[in-house]
Amino acid sequence: MSQTALAVKAKPYPTQDRISECLWYDPETGNLHWLEPIRGYDVFDVATTKAKVLKGQYHRPRTNILIRIDGTTYIASRVIWIMHNGEIPTGLTIDHIDGDPTNNRLNNLRLATAKEQARNAARPLNNTSGYMGVRRNHDSRYWDAWVDGKKLGTFSSAREANERAQSARVLLGYHKNHGRD
Repeated sequence: MSQTALAVKAKPYPTQDRISECLWYDPETGNLHWLEPIRGYDVFDVATTKAKVLKGQYHRPRTNILIRIDGTTYIASRVIWIMHNGEIPTGLTIDHIDGDPTNNRLNNLRLATAKEQARNAARPLNNTSGYMGVRRNHDSRYWDAWVDGKKLGTFSSAREANERAQSARVLLGYHKNHGRD
């Protein structure tokens, strides 16, 4: 079987018109509400649920907001984006600017490539230096600065290594939230 035959096909999201027929968006809370009663929900009930998604042992647990439309479950942030902006272009996804996947306010959502999302990542739980992209050198007396898989240099303190890594991230266009807790 070929590699392309093994690829998972992405499910199509509902159209902007279909979403607007059944849901109302509250810009103050970022919540979606039903416009008509549906399977145990009343009109204007919050239409979403939370689902725990673990992203490996070194990353924080994430809680995505989900919504079920016409029998299929979707990620709410994508539904909200489509509702207000139309289809999400191929190769792009929705990034939560503040890193909180439960904050679905429009001003917190942006289109982003996978690379852009990686440049808006929280500091991994197994980080020992306290800085994103800074780790102990093999001899344990010095600190190395790394950005985009490239070693930027070796420094006598973690703070110095972080300053070098931070200046490189600014030049490379990393988001200001990159490395947050």
